[in-house]
Amino acid sequence: MCASDASESPRGLDFLFSKNRLNVSISRAQSLVIVAGSPRLATSPVNNLRQMELVNFYAEIVRYGA
Repeated sequence: MCASDASESPRGLDFLFSKNRLNVSISRAQSLVIVAGSPRLATSPVNNLRQMELVNFYAEIVRYGA
């Protein structure tokens, strides 16, 4: 799960910030989860309310991990 800029993600913002993908990547860890990402990801421009929810979910994960 890597991207430094959501606009450059080949599958788009909806795939990059998918709640299912983020949930699986975090919940399947056996001992430790490290979420690393560009600060720009949390401020990605969105086109609709659904995308705003996805970016907000990512931002919450990053905030609670800090």
